[in-house]
Amino acid sequence: MNKRKISFPLALLSCVLFINSARCQQIPEFSWSVGTLVPYQHYLRLGYNFQLDESLSSLRIYSQLGVTPSNYNQFIMETSIEDNEIGKEYLKANLKGELGFGLGTQWFYKNWNLDVGINLVRYQIKDKSSKELVEAIASQNIGLRETLDDLTGNSAVFSDLYSNYLISPRPNALQLLVKGGYEFPVNKQKSLKLGVDIGVATTMHSFVHIDSQRTSRLAEILLATVTPTLSDRLENLVNWKMIPFAGIGLVYQIPARNVRSY
Repeated sequence: MNKRKISFPLALLSCVLFINSARCQQIPEFSWSVGTLVPYQHYLRLGYNFQLDESLSSLRIYSQLGVTPSNYNQFIMETSIEDNEIGKEYLKANLKGELGFGLGTQWFYKNWNLDVGINLVRYQIKDKSSKELVEAIASQNIGLRETLDDLTGNSAVFSDLYSNYLISPRPNALQLLVKGGYEFPVNKQKSLKLGVDIGVATTMHSFVHIDSQRTSRLAEILLATVTPTLSDRLENLVNWKMIPFAGIGLVYQIPARNVRSY
C-alpha cells in the first residue's frame, strides 16, 4: 500500500478536527447513527458533536463500521466493470462484502451538513480453486496460461492441485467519500433526527490479500505463480473510480451539558 497516499488525507483531517475542536464551548455530545448509502454500503456510526463558538455551525467527528451487501455489489460491478465481462459476472456471483471501517467529519450549518470521510471497504471471495479463479479473472494473461499449461502438463499431481487447491482472495478498497445532506428533527427535543444525503465515493488505493493453506512445496509454487496476476486483476476490478450514492439514516444525540467558555 502507498503509505503516503493514505497518510496525507488522514493528517489533513486530523488537523482540521483539532483546530475546530479547540474552538468548542460545550462538552461534546455523544451520537450514534445507523443507515444505508445506496448502492454503497450499510453503516453503523459513532460520533461526537461540537458546537462551534459564536456561530450556528457545529462539527461532528465520527468513526464507523460498514458492510456492502451483495445486491449493492452487483449493481456497482454491473456499472463499473467494462473491459472484462467474464470477470464481472464471476464477481457478481462470488464477491461478498466484509466488515470494513472508516472515519470522517461533518460540518453543520443549522441542519445542513457537509461530510468528508475515508473508508476501507473489504471484500472476500471464499474458498475457490486456483483454476476457477484464473479462468474467470485472469484468462486474458497469456503468459500465465502458458506457464500453468507447462506445469500441469509435466505433473499430474500439480494438475490435480491446480484444479482443487482452495484459496480465498480478499480485495480491499481505500476510498474517499464526500457527501452533503440534511437532518430532519423527529422529536421535540431534537435528539432524534432523520438524515438524508447524496454524495460520491472514489477509490484512492486498492490492494489484495490471498488466504490459503500452504500444505506442500507444490502449493507454494502454485501460489507464487498465480498470486501476482490474480492480485493485479482483482485490484483493477475493485478500483471503482466513482460511486454516486443516496443515503438515509437515523441519528440519535445525547444532549450536551453547557459549560462556561473561557
